[in-house]
Amino acid sequence: MKKIHKVPDEYIVVDFETTKVDRFSRHRVSEIIEIGAVKVQRDKITERFKTYVCPVIEKINKADTDLCGIKYSDVLKAPKFKEAIKMFSDFSENLPIYSWGDRDEKFVKNNKRLLFVEEGRSDFIDAQRIFIDTLKKNGVEINLPSVTNAMIYVGEEFSGTAHDALTDAENTAKIIMKM
Repeated sequence: MKKIHKVPDEYIVVDFETTKVDRFSRHRVSEIIEIGAVKVQRDKITERFKTYVCPVIEKINKADTDLCGIKYSDVLKAPKFKEAIKMFSDFSENLPIYSWGDRDEKFVKNNKRLLFVEEGRSDFIDAQRIFIDTLKKNGVEINLPSVTNAMIYVGEEFSGTAHDALTDAENTAKIIMKM
C-alpha cells in the first residue's frame, strides 16, 4: 500500500466512549464517560491510559451499558470531565494525537463548551480520513469504515472488546502503524 501520510515516530491514539443522547435531553450533547489512549513509539505501544469519567448532566442509561458495557456504578467515583481531560492531556504531553474519525474531537470540544472547561487538548488528527485517502490513492473505494473493518484491510485481527475506549485506541494504533 502506497503511503500518503508520514506518521511520526512518537504519537498518541485516543478513543472516547460517551453517553448516547436521549431525544428528550435538553442538552443534546453526549458526555464523555471513558477515555482510553495509547502512546506509540516506533510502531510499538509503550504506554496505556484509561479512565472512566463521571457524567454530570446525562445519566448512563441501558443503551450506553448495552453498547460499551459501562454502568453508572463504574463511573460513580471516577473523575469529572475537567480532571479526566487534564489527566489525558498530561499523558499525551505535546505529542500528535490521532483518533478514528472526527467525532472524538467534536466530543471533547462539545464537552469543554457544555461543562465550561478550558483546559485539555482537542487537536486531533483524523486517522479514518487518512486511511480512506490512502486506500483511494491505492485504487480502493471505501466509505467510513469502522475500526473492525479497517483492521481487515491492513491484515490485522481486532483484539479485545469493541466500544471499550482502550481496546479501540489499541486497535486504531495497529491500523496507523500500517499506514
